[in-house]
Amino acid sequence: MKRQYQLLVSVTLAIMLMATMLGQALAGGNEPPQPLGFWSTHTAYQVGVAFWADGQPHYAAFFSGLYGYNQHYLGPGGDAATCGSSAGCISNWTWYNDVDRNRLLLPKGGWLLTEPPWGPKWQASNYQATTWID
Repeated sequence: MKRQYQLLVSVTLAIMLMATMLGQALAGGNEPPQPLGFWSTHTAYQVGVAFWADGQPHYAAFFSGLYGYNQHYLGPGGDAATCGSSAGCISNWTWYNDVDRNRLLLPKGGWLLTEPPWGPKWQASNYQATTWID
């Protein structure tokens, strides 16, 4: 009986260890923390000023939800069209607000300022990302 109990404990511990290792292996390297909740991929609801610094506006695409990642440009040329910007391709663009990560900063140089405000780069529906909805 004691031997069966020791075997059961050993097997249980081995399964728990393997499950922990699998969970760590599946955790994404660049993805945000994974709180419990509902993840949704959707388009931005606004393009506008995220903040001002040194008298200059810094623009962003605003998303509902938290912890934005996996951003894409749905306008003409898709993601590849963003690669000529001063910040590189859209996959490298910075999320503003360390707490919420729900504003994708849009580079001015080589991106926004190369087009009039009514053009596709200024349209919120052309920016897509995945966020966590509470």
